[in-house]
Amino acid sequence: MYPLEEIEEYVKEKTKNVKLITHAFDHLKRVAIGARWFVKILDGSKKEQELAYIAGLLHDVVRLNTEKIPHSEASAEKAKKILRRFQLNREDVDKITLAIRNHSKPVEWKSVLHQSVFLADKIFELMGGYVVFRRSMYIGECRDYKNLPFKEAMLSYWPIKLKLFTPRTFPKTFRRLVEKRYEI
Repeated sequence: MYPLEEIEEYVKEKTKNVKLITHAFDHLKRVAIGARWFVKILDGSKKEQELAYIAGLLHDVVRLNTEKIPHSEASAEKAKKILRRFQLNREDVDKITLAIRNHSKPVEWKSVLHQSVFLADKIFELMGGYVVFRRSMYIGECRDYKNLPFKEAMLSYWPIKLKLFTPRTFPKTFRRLVEKRYEI
C-alpha cells in the first residue's frame, strides 16, 4: 500500500551520520516495529499499521544534542517534507505527523495510530534497565545539560528518568507489560 521500503531506505541514508548513538537508525527502526505491533494488537487496520511504522521511522528524525529544542515538533515538520517526496496523501501525512508530534509525553489519544509511537518509544525503548543506559547516554551526549561532563551528566540524570515513566503513566491495557519492563 505504501512505499515502506523506500521510506525506510531514505531515512536510513539520511540518518547514517547522526552523531547521537541513542537516536541513530537502529532506534528509529525498533520504534517503527513496535508502533506497528501496538496498532496490530489494538485491532488497528493494516493501513494504520503501515502508517504507524512510517511514524516510528520518522519520530526522531530531528534529534539534536540539546534538550532546548522540542524535537517532537521539529521531527513532525521534517517528516512532512520527507513524506512529500513519497506522495502520501495529506490525511495520511497528518495522521503520521500527529503521532510524531505527541510521542514524547502522554496526551489525550485520538486513535491507536496516534498513541502507537509513544507506546513503542516509551515501553520498548525506555522501560526497565534500558532506560538507565539509553536516556542517560543521551543526556551525556547533550552539549548543554547543566554544563556537566559526559559521565557526570549521565550519572546525575538516570534516577530522574526512572521516576518519570512509572507504570501508571501508561494505559491500563499495557500496565502489566510495563510493570514487567520496569522490574528489569
